[in-house]
Amino acid sequence: MASKYIHVEYAIIESHLNVLFWYLNFKTNVLSNKDIDRYISSLCQVRKRNRRGADIDVSSYWKNIFLILKTESMTQRIDHRVWMTFVSELHYSAKDNPSLWSLITDATKIILDSCALLGEKHATIGLQASFLTEDSELASVIIQRVADESISRNNCCTPVSLKAMKNALKTCLVTSDAKSARSIRSSFNQMKDLFSISSPFEIARLVLLCHCKVGDAEHVQRDLRLMADQDMNPGEELYSSVLHSLAGMGRYQEMEELFQSMLTNEANDIKLGALSFDAILLARKNLRSWDSILSIFDEMKQRGITPSSRTIECVLVAYDEKGGGESSVFLALDYFLQCNAQFDESAFLSASKILYKEVDSNLEGFRQSIRDIGEQNPNLRFASINLMRSLRDAEMESRKSRNNRKSQYENEIRQQKAWRIAVLYLMEFLKELKEHKHDIS
Repeated sequence: MASKYIHVEYAIIESHLNVLFWYLNFKTNVLSNKDIDRYISSLCQVRKRNRRGADIDVSSYWKNIFLILKTESMTQRIDHRVWMTFVSELHYSAKDNPSLWSLITDATKIILDSCALLGEKHATIGLQASFLTEDSELASVIIQRVADESISRNNCCTPVSLKAMKNALKTCLVTSDAKSARSIRSSFNQMKDLFSISSPFEIARLVLLCHCKVGDAEHVQRDLRLMADQDMNPGEELYSSVLHSLAGMGRYQEMEELFQSMLTNEANDIKLGALSFDAILLARKNLRSWDSILSIFDEMKQRGITPSSRTIECVLVAYDEKGGGESSVFLALDYFLQCNAQFDESAFLSASKILYKEVDSNLEGFRQSIRDIGEQNPNLRFASINLMRSLRDAEMESRKSRNNRKSQYENEIRQQKAWRIAVLYLMEFLKELKEHKHDIS
């Protein structure tokens, strides 16, 4: 075991001595820029494993080379091709050592500052590094540089893959960097003739979602109009994202105008679904506009739209707040069960809170209360056992679906079915409870 660590330590020391030897030669002007380029290439061929096959941590080795190059770059004696060689070789080590991607990011920024041309290879490496380090600004600069190079050279091939551009925009979405997202879209428009016909939609979609996330209402609506004018067919997912964004900014009038245009098929003949209706229902729930919630719900029923768990929660709360009593909530639940609505734990909890007031923010207290009632009252024992079992099965199905290797659609179907059964037994238990309320001890 001791010899193993000796080999590892020896390999690291040997690597550091190589760097020191190169640096001394460089300082004494023994090496020309061409020699430096060659020597860097040889230095970068550092062993990743020792003689016993154990991995060697070479991160400090790379950092030393980076610091020397960065220091000497201040004297303008380092050719940008040396940096490109450094990045190319470091890229191979970064595949096995994720901590090195930040070095590639820093080195790429230096290359961008020191030379006009970047090249397809280093642009690809830089974009990969910016994605893994979530540096959206670097990604936008690289893509802008590539676009400029492509135009100046009249390239007929794609200099950056669509996947790399989409990853850059996803980084903008994660970091809420709308400015860089707009820059990437502008660069893409310079090269869009080099991409497939469907590519503009993918780019426009991600930029729109980024504007939705940061709450930029002007750009959100402008993006949506632009997509519609260019026959990109935004689709319900994007329209619903815009509706949620407008509601989150408190711009309810603009949200209502957009929704009404969707209802009258003015918005590119879009087919409305639960996503769009839920955005309106949640906004009206925040405004405590119970009558309008029920009006929207009637519109959903006329269109045959399957309610989601959010639909269920909003409608049940509206009936309860309007003072319709248990009968109206039961009728709504009956409808939801018959039309195979998308029940989940939150919908079950919402129904339980409304119909059975002794429910807190989780189901533990509810479960204990049902168990006590069943144990103390023989007439309710069977109904309480059915409810407890169905609730346990639904919770198990929810946990199972997170780790199940089946498709997401299959998992959701199984989970929704389990929660529908739980809601059904909840209603049966509450009916029995009401019937035997005078017998409860």
